[in-house]
Amino acid sequence: MTDKEVVTKVSQSTATEGVYVDYTQAVYNDMLGKKPFALFFHASWCPTCKAMEKDILGSLDSFPQGSVILKADYDTEIALKKQYNITSQSLVVMFNADGSVAETLVAPTASILQSYFANLL
Repeated sequence: MTDKEVVTKVSQSTATEGVYVDYTQAVYNDMLGKKPFALFFHASWCPTCKAMEKDILGSLDSFPQGSVILKADYDTEIALKKQYNITSQSLVVMFNADGSVAETLVAPTASILQSYFANLL
């Protein structure tokens, strides 16, 4: 899927489930300041990240409509990590609709993320 296709999918999402896609600058730019979303700093070698991803993917249909989680590569997104003071993998930055950071969560479960989205959307 191209960046443009992902941006379209995310920005026009009316699905009754959450959307979980890889981070790209284009998708991030499209989301920031327009609607709440989450930025998950994932590392392929991290067992906690793998468990979190499995939990998220297994429960996307339980996320509130309009929930979007962007998966950023912890090892390659150096500038993004600096921007949000990310010092370890398995952190999730929750954004308000205005683009401000609502909170940074340490290894949240899917149910915790669902609760955050329910309050932010």
